[in-house]
Amino acid sequence: MNSADCLKESRFRYLALFWAGIVVVGWICIARYQFQTAAAGPIKTELQWPSDTEIPLASGQLTMLFFVHPKCPCTKASIHELKRVFDDLGENADLPSVVVIASVPKESGDNWGQTDILRQASQLPNSRLILDQGGKETARFDAKVSGTVMLYRPQGERIFVGGVTVSRGHEGPSVGGDQLVSLIERPARTLEQSPPVFGCGLCVDSTATADR
Repeated sequence: MNSADCLKESRFRYLALFWAGIVVVGWICIARYQFQTAAAGPIKTELQWPSDTEIPLASGQLTMLFFVHPKCPCTKASIHELKRVFDDLGENADLPSVVVIASVPKESGDNWGQTDILRQASQLPNSRLILDQGGKETARFDAKVSGTVMLYRPQGERIFVGGVTVSRGHEGPSVGGDQLVSLIERPARTLEQSPPVFGCGLCVDSTATADR
């Protein structure tokens, strides 16, 4: 092999290594994004229903809170997984009262409350939608990531907080979904560990956080 051929072969090897490095870096970035939670999960939230919230606690049944960012594409997977939870429970199950809390900027326009994500979330069984201007209620419950689910007993004791997807925007069975099914069927149980929430950060104004 002459020197020209050796030079061509060396260039090819370096080019191949260069592109392989780009592929690896791209894969790492995608993996980090999928398993990143945008903000710390709600681990330090109080175990009891906040006394200053304007959201009524359901009487005689469980209350489920579902915090969403109206424009977070990752949240679609969380909605689909919650639907899967209710499907697994069956028609005869005693379903919780579901409150979808959509945090929107304080000066948001009407388009924030009319997204496809909110339309899908509003179709969850036993659900009603609340537009949380400035994230006041979101701050009261200390929710930080879109897709956060909280489950409360009628007495106001929280028995679940976390997410229902295994990564950002990924549909499929998850620890959080399985835990929700088990807790709704047997609400006397308690959990020691919360599954992580994968999604975009919720809209919470600094004034809402300062009021807590």
